[in-house]
Amino acid sequence: MPLDLQEHLAADRWEQVRAELAVRPDLPEELRDRLRGDTAPSVSQLTRAADSRTPRDELAFLPRQGPGCGVR
Repeated sequence: MPLDLQEHLAADRWEQVRAELAVRPDLPEELRDRLRGDTAPSVSQLTRAADSRTPRDELAFLPRQGPGCGVR
């Protein structure tokens, strides 16, 4: 996916769009860092969960169910 499109989607007003972008393994680190600080909890939590740099102890405290976790 082109970088300019990823940047556009990272700024989308719909949190679902931002959350879906956050789980892409090819997402550049600067965009992943921006999404980690997103104001929507579903976006920031999914970004942290998908980021290989997130420490295991931090992952242990992320919710496993609920909005943005794929469980409905």
